[in-house]
Amino acid sequence: MESFEDKTRRLAEQICEEQLKMFIAMLKDNLFQAGANRDMCNMAINATMHEFKRSPYTQGVVTEYVQVEENRGVDIVGRILVEFCFLRGTSVKMLWPEYSDEDFKARQQFTDGVIPRPLMRYFLVCVRGALHPLDKFDASPLLYEEDYGRYDALKQDIGVLLEDFKGPFGSGESAIDWGRVYSDARFQKIALELVSDLRLKIDDVGTDGFLERINQYRSLDTDYQSNNVMHRAFCREDAIQLEMALTSAQNTLSELIN
Repeated sequence: MESFEDKTRRLAEQICEEQLKMFIAMLKDNLFQAGANRDMCNMAINATMHEFKRSPYTQGVVTEYVQVEENRGVDIVGRILVEFCFLRGTSVKMLWPEYSDEDFKARQQFTDGVIPRPLMRYFLVCVRGALHPLDKFDASPLLYEEDYGRYDALKQDIGVLLEDFKGPFGSGESAIDWGRVYSDARFQKIALELVSDLRLKIDDVGTDGFLERINQYRSLDTDYQSNNVMHRAFCREDAIQLEMALTSAQNTLSELIN
């Protein structure tokens, strides 16, 4: 029987190949309409496709996709926080897919209304500390630094609640209906508790202290630094934007619960 890891890799390779085929089909149409020689174009494109499929870049994309699937669900607290702080709890969507136009621009310069993905990761480290295998460095959390047992208990409570939202799947894949999770009042209360606690902690350390902690995490994160994932320094506006997102999420969750 095909393992879950092998199945995930096979599906990832299929997705990459389908995207490449769509691009090639459009490229061929444009070349032929421009009068290019069909036989020569087909030979060149087929050779390029064969080479591209086996390139280190393509295999790297597939590997990253597989790793994301393997790690999905490891940080269930973070997943709930991200949903309410950056996607549902604000008037505009603040988090975009990895290296989308919006995300890439926010990595290059501060962009009002957009949280770059690396900043989102360090925000989550502020809540629960570095978490392997998601984070390849060690760091203590800002929120639960003095009472990590509280976070552990909270995570276990969430895990128990999630059992109510598992679907009838038996393949080993994630079977949680996250849409129902985010709409459930119990999870909304947990999210509100987390957001409120973090907002109070940030008020204690101040915006500059919050930014300093984020930069500490970045300095420890040598694996991501070496890949130039973030193309600028974090600035005070980044920290302020996170604080505003937390306040907005706090208000939204309070309204939902009440």
